[in-house]
Amino acid sequence: MRCKLRCLKQGQAESVQDFYSRILSLASKAFEESQGSEKDMAMKEALSAGLRDDSVAIKIIEQDNWTFKEALEFALKKENSVSARKQMTAGPTGKEVAILKVSDTQPQLPSEAQIMAKIEGKTPKIE
Repeated sequence: MRCKLRCLKQGQAESVQDFYSRILSLASKAFEESQGSEKDMAMKEALSAGLRDDSVAIKIIEQDNWTFKEALEFALKKENSVSARKQMTAGPTGKEVAILKVSDTQPQLPSEAQIMAKIEGKTPKIE
């Protein structure tokens, strides 16, 4: 079981949360008798060795004093940040496209010159 734990890899479409569940399941079987720091360290090593995102894995490895929980929280936070950034930079969704189409049919707002002419009491030319 411990060998399987060390060899775990995060699947291409697998979230960090789901990968954590697999680590926890195997670690619970591999470390039935022992608890505490040995199990924690093995789970942290499995997480850092198996994560898809190398930059996150390297950061976890660099943080010698982090517990597994701290490493997991960092990985989850990074995954959420990446996901949020992708949503911000993605093209418009179907709902956004519908809003754009409706707004395209709205009448043209008057130009600055037309507004100034109205303020000054002149008859504005409509272009």
